[in-house]
Amino acid sequence: MKSKITIFLCLKDRAEYTKSWISNNLYSDYEYLVADGSNENDNYNIFKNINHKNLNYIKYPYDKDIKTYLDKVINALNKIETPYVIRVDNDDILLKEGIDSCIEKLEKSNKFGIAQGNIRSIFMKNNTIKNPKYKIVPNVKKNFKDLINLNSSDAIEKAMSPYRTVWYAVYRTNIYKKIWIDILESKIDNIFLIEYLQTQLALIHSNLVYLNKNYYLRLSNPNTSTTLKNQTLDFPDWQRIYFDKEYRKKVYIMSNFIAKKLNCDENWVINVYRKMYLGFAGRERLRTMIFKGISHIALKSFTSFSPYMNANKIKKIFNYLNI
Repeated sequence: MKSKITIFLCLKDRAEYTKSWISNNLYSDYEYLVADGSNENDNYNIFKNINHKNLNYIKYPYDKDIKTYLDKVINALNKIETPYVIRVDNDDILLKEGIDSCIEKLEKSNKFGIAQGNIRSIFMKNNTIKNPKYKIVPNVKKNFKDLINLNSSDAIEKAMSPYRTVWYAVYRTNIYKKIWIDILESKIDNIFLIEYLQTQLALIHSNLVYLNKNYYLRLSNPNTSTTLKNQTLDFPDWQRIYFDKEYRKKVYIMSNFIAKKLNCDENWVINVYRKMYLGFAGRERLRTMIFKGISHIALKSFTSFSPYMNANKIKKIFNYLNI
């Protein structure tokens, strides 16, 4: 049977997670494209020994900057031939049943180009990277129902406040390629702003459909993070909006780019961003209060008493329970 979806994995080092990702996420009816922009050869040495007929591993030049990274992404996307694609990280776990449901939803209607399910959080036991043990992290599901059947402007306004990313959604491949070509054209060179831009462009290029079904498990306590390595400050990158003129300049470049795509007043886009950043600030204050209060104790108690389990068991739990 011909594969309907390509699992698109971009790598930049962090090879310590790759072996477990392979054991947890390879399925015979999916295509896999691994675009490796690592500085070291550790990931290459792992994949050269993997015999999987549907896996295409490509070693790219080192992701020394955003431009090199974007060139890698676009070059790799041009090699994808399946009608659907999903972007993944090598420390996360896919739920096949949920992904198949996303594909089925997109196949039922050409109206939608993006299928978004529930992304849930998992916690890895310390020092178990070689043979990972996970536990469930209680978190609130992000609901995307309010983004359905909206025009692009309304969908963007709602998606940016409260901010919800569609980075890991299932896409029609032709839509996904257009998004990344636009990202390259925008000349934005901040990885965090690229995520915000990707969400907006996704909602410009297509409509989103939401499924109340778990499909993707994100590791909440990675030892390393490619994104965080790009964060040179001791506080969240978004806080630069308050004092960093160069950062604000890039935000204005993004607002101008989106305003042209929407053919709308740029001041409207800037106001949408203002709400997003104020939301970040409010969320940060709330998080601080929560972790100083009783909710922190409750969370510690839950994670202390809930059992660790292997990937197969935790996948079974999330497949059958939309908790």
